[in-house]
Amino acid sequence: MPFKPQECARAFAGDEKNSLQIKNSVQRFVNIRFQGKYEKAFKHYDNAKGSAGKLTKKELESLFKDACQSYHSKIAEGIILEFDTNGDRAINYRELEQILKRK
Repeated sequence: MPFKPQECARAFAGDEKNSLQIKNSVQRFVNIRFQGKYEKAFKHYDNAKGSAGKLTKKELESLFKDACQSYHSKIAEGIILEFDTNGDRAINYRELEQILKRK
């Protein structure tokens, strides 16, 4: 049975241990590939024309696919639903920081 976006967002937000695994994978990936510079990683994946300064669902999926061994594509959609504070259906750098710093 496929994950629903809301279930994936809850899993990432901390309702399940998968959340910590995903966060750790992204943090480890950024530390290795981008020398721990989240803004540099953000800019690397922020490449869609017309959405500068934001990670679209497709860009967020690319980040998670590169960082995580086991990744379900609905996680990006769920994360956007949960953490997109300004309603633009994308994740800006401030929102990404909040996601990764959440305990």
